[in-house]
Amino acid sequence: MARRNPLHDFTRGRMIGKLEEGRTVTSVAAEFGINKSVVSRVWKAFQTRGTAVRKVGGGRPRTTTAGDDQYVILQAKRGRRKGSVIGDRYCEEVLLPHVRLFRGVIGPDFIFMDDNVRPHLTLAVEELLESKDITRMDWLAYSSDLNPIEHV
Repeated sequence: MARRNPLHDFTRGRMIGKLEEGRTVTSVAAEFGINKSVVSRVWKAFQTRGTAVRKVGGGRPRTTTAGDDQYVILQAKRGRRKGSVIGDRYCEEVLLPHVRLFRGVIGPDFIFMDDNVRPHLTLAVEELLESKDITRMDWLAYSSDLNPIEHV
């Protein structure tokens, strides 16, 4: 895709001045070193709107205000790593119900297998699994072969 260099208003005015003198679109384009379709488009816009100034405002209108933007930035800069709410919620809402269910069905030889996602590796999860005497499958960090059968 071609790189676009915006024309400054002063350059647009010079092009229109030369066209009003009676010069051709091709000669003006050659003098400024740009494509003749650009000169033609500027000339046509000048004739319809009466000005050479570029129109503003293409694209989708903004939905957030400046205040909203500042609030988002402020929230992003605040202490993002305070507490371990995600790990605690994971223990209470996900881990305990599933571990109880599968351990009851499979029996005492139950081996818990999870992935290396950050909430699953918190201290709260480790303590919970140890307190319930649940064997956890070890995962190799950044292993190219993630076949869990080989690590049993």
